[in-house]
Amino acid sequence: MQATTLWAAPVFSAPALMRLLLLLCLLLSTLARADNAAPILVGELPDDGPDAGFQAGWRLALDDINRAGGVMGRPLTVKPLDPNSGPGDAVALFDGAGSAQALAHARQAAAWRLPYLAAAASSDRLVWQEGNPYTFRLPPSTRMRVAALAPRALGLRQKRWAIVYPTTLPGEEAAATFGAMMTAFQSKTEVVSRLPVKPSGINPQLMQTLAESRPQALMVALRGQDLAQFLHLLAKAPLPAVVILHGEDLPADSPPGWISATYSHRLPESQAAFSAAYQAAQGQTPTKRALQGYIALHSLAEALRAAQSTDAEKLIEALEGLKLDTPAGPIQYRKIDHQATLGLHLAVTGDNGEPEQLQFIDGVRLQLPDTLARRMREPARPPVEEHTAAGHAPPVAPKTVSDLTGAAADQARFGVSPSMTGGAALPIWPD
Repeated sequence: MQATTLWAAPVFSAPALMRLLLLLCLLLSTLARADNAAPILVGELPDDGPDAGFQAGWRLALDDINRAGGVMGRPLTVKPLDPNSGPGDAVALFDGAGSAQALAHARQAAAWRLPYLAAAASSDRLVWQEGNPYTFRLPPSTRMRVAALAPRALGLRQKRWAIVYPTTLPGEEAAATFGAMMTAFQSKTEVVSRLPVKPSGINPQLMQTLAESRPQALMVALRGQDLAQFLHLLAKAPLPAVVILHGEDLPADSPPGWISATYSHRLPESQAAFSAAYQAAQGQTPTKRALQGYIALHSLAEALRAAQSTDAEKLIEALEGLKLDTPAGPIQYRKIDHQATLGLHLAVTGDNGEPEQLQFIDGVRLQLPDTLARRMREPARPPVEEHTAAGHAPPVAPKTVSDLTGAAADQARFGVSPSMTGGAALPIWPD
């Protein structure tokens, strides 16, 4: 019986075989291109108080990036992430959260081993005491804001200061840093009152306590409605000199002459194009949070381009020392502490309550010197109290700002320094 052949390999001629191989190569090439064109995912971590301006800012940046061809030939996409559900396919993380939430996100990013950019949080701890290799910060830190205001405050030549601040980590840092700087640079300056304020804690009793301390000048680190309510009560017994840490929240009817660290879309001139694009898209002028969202996403896109990879470690290497042009001028993410050199504005309220005498301060001028920044990131550095408890003589009075290392008790608690610049040493401010 003859066996039946169920299947026989087809016989191809040489030209047919060549065409088949070419078709197979074309198919594999198409599949590879499709894989390479898959979107690059950036995860947006949650914010308990989401800001519409922040999201509008990063969405404008996302449009810019993808209109220009994306990153590495692939579109960029942003997806909200739930920290409890894992990072999924995200290659990097960012958020517009406040300091307390950002510190939690930083710990989560380190656990996931993903680069994380805090685009709004200001606490010094984020890049110093609790800094980790995966966390970067865009906006000026608490200390940078205080350092920008300190020369103006010192120039008022007032000897009795009161500090009113919220019971938040950045608020406590601001109070400690401002007090340390003022007393370090003017020996006759005294902080006569430190008033911590809980949320919605503005009341006549607080104002009475403030009045009893008889301050000549006031530094206010409050924000939002607490700031507005406090200033409303303060207007009934105005002080000759007031310094505001967060001038963006000043009400329109603020008294003239108040000094504030703030934001303006008018300076520097490099903001003009961003401001026009934002107004065209949103129908209003950009806010500080909008600028932060815009720069944050552009920063991550630029890091991806520099790394030419979505690998987390390569992205971190690209972010360390990354330089880029922004609407607020060129910035750099410092390798030593992952703090960006984004600047801020100083202003004085005019007769109409609007900010006048605007001045843009480059963030490079507000950085802690490298030696001190390195010390702040050392987790096992000895506390200041141990240096003096062993019977050592107190440190010699410094001759320059860069010599100051911070021996006050409040500095020991928060790890702050009255050093005001990472640049050339400055003389001590005269009494």
